[in-house]
Amino acid sequence: MSSMSSTPAGSAVTPVRVWVASPAGCRTLASAAEAARLAGGDSFAWIDLEETGDAGTGQISEVLDLGAETFEMLRRADHRPRFMPLADAIYAAVPATAPSASPADRLPDYVCLALTERFLLTRHSTPCPVLAEIRDQYSSLPEEAKTDGPAVLFMVLDGLVREKEPQLLSLGARLNEIQVMLRTSSPPEVHDEIMGILRALTELVQGLTWYGSDLDDVAGTIEQLPGMRGGVIERFSHHCGRVSRMRESARDYRQQAKDAFDHYSSNAANRQGQLINVLTVVAALFLPLTFLTGFFGMDFGVLVNDLKSTWAFVVLGLLLPAASVAITLLLYRRLLRRFGVGNLTHP
Repeated sequence: MSSMSSTPAGSAVTPVRVWVASPAGCRTLASAAEAARLAGGDSFAWIDLEETGDAGTGQISEVLDLGAETFEMLRRADHRPRFMPLADAIYAAVPATAPSASPADRLPDYVCLALTERFLLTRHSTPCPVLAEIRDQYSSLPEEAKTDGPAVLFMVLDGLVREKEPQLLSLGARLNEIQVMLRTSSPPEVHDEIMGILRALTELVQGLTWYGSDLDDVAGTIEQLPGMRGGVIERFSHHCGRVSRMRESARDYRQQAKDAFDHYSSNAANRQGQLINVLTVVAALFLPLTFLTGFFGMDFGVLVNDLKSTWAFVVLGLLLPAASVAITLLLYRRLLRRFGVGNLTHP
């Protein structure tokens, strides 16, 4: 899409990006008003609007006679995925993943959709690569399929939901690598990475749960909703199945992330226990020596005045320290076996 500008009477120039698809062809137009005139005809049209403000949406909604409720839902910044009927349209909001360095840190930008009998209007505030791919898919459809509003709607929704699959697979592959790594080591930076993955998966599960609940609410009356026609049940069921499978996969990966976090916490606890065991062994090693220094440091007359023979020197000065060293070594070996103290770098 290329940048356009439209200038309503009495207002400043508003940058607008407009793309229109209709049976007459797919093209980028010079203004939002021109797009609205095309979509206001007898044939069905898909208008994709990327803008920096509300003026472009307002121009289109005025020419299309879009209801106030639908315009407000398109204008607002949604905080969760939605699928809901309005007075004159079907409204949906689905997050489109913005590429970033790390799959766990990708931030969503909501794509808002409104379907009526005559047009599908999609609106987003930043470029959305997945919609560009869907537009190419739309261009290759047969002419009769391009005028089938529900089919176009669910084609877009399926594409936005399917976009989460690479992110899920990437997170799952990284979790497998982390699980293998935790068998041999537990670097501190892994903790923050696991928490980031767990946060991203939790947000995805919550969003899909809200969206799936909205789909369940309208499942029984889908053919009676604005913009829907006969034969839409199969497409709706297919979309519901895709959302359900994606939600279950996200839950499985979230459980895997929780297991990885538990594994890391267990390794950290084991390492801490080994450190405590080492301190216990070190303290035990000095017990005989502490006893000797404490005993001979006492100011007893028998130790100071009476023990002057050679045998006393041999016993107290040589044999007793040697016995102390032997007892220390015996304690060291027994305590090592007792506490299982080994390589502290191994979990």
